[in-house]
This record gives sequence, C-alpha cells and structure tokens, in this order.
Amino acid sequence: MPRIGWSLGQRQQTYRYLWAFGIASVIAIIFSLFAIAAGKTGGWVLLGMFLCGDAVVFLVIKNVKKDQPG
Repeated sequence: MPRIGWSLGQRQQTYRYLWAFGIASVIAIIFSLFAIAAGKTGGWVLLGMFLCGDAVVFLVIKNVKKDQPG
C-alpha cells in the first residue's frame, strides 16, 4: 500500500534535517581526513562511521521516494 504524500511542513523539516546532516558529514569527513593525514587511527573510525551513516540516509530516502505517489 503506497504512503500518502508528505505535508509541506514535513517536507520542510526533512529538508532542514538533511542539510544539517550533510553539513555535519562534510565537516566530519574533513576532520577525519586531517586525522588520517596526521597518522591517527581514529580518523579511519570517524570516516567509516559517517560514510555508513550517509549510506543509511541515502537508502532510506531512496526507499521513501519509491513509495511516494506521483
């Protein structure tokens, strides 16, 4: 059964959350690259965590878009 479309408020809030997550991801990836360049193993952990988070968000959005009407 397809989902009913989102209201304007829900779409705006989702848009704000995605922007905030995107900005946090970019900052974390930059910091992790600096940590990797400095030879710290924690940089790889941070990079992996945010790349996994980005993949999850991408898959959820892809799944939700597929279920939206027209």
